[in-house]
Amino acid sequence: MFIAGYVFKPVHDEIHFMKNEKIDGRKKYGSNFTTDKSQAHQFKSVDQFKGQLETFLTKANTDEDHYNFTLAYLELDSGNVTKILTC
Repeated sequence: MFIAGYVFKPVHDEIHFMKNEKIDGRKKYGSNFTTDKSQAHQFKSVDQFKGQLETFLTKANTDEDHYNFTLAYLELDSGNVTKILTC
């Protein structure tokens, strides 16, 4: 199982996790993301979140000069965090 989201920069450790299975672009941060692991949506595979997060972060990075929003996810069984820098 995985919980997924993003960090503001690749060197940051605080992950902003997805609260729901899908990101709702009509809603603000608080409806879509949380830093509280207990509120994060759990995914069975990376494929369930990777595509939509890449799309969301690519769009967010287009208009951003200071941050480099980076996809990040936590594998719950191992505790390993993975960051994907391609967004």
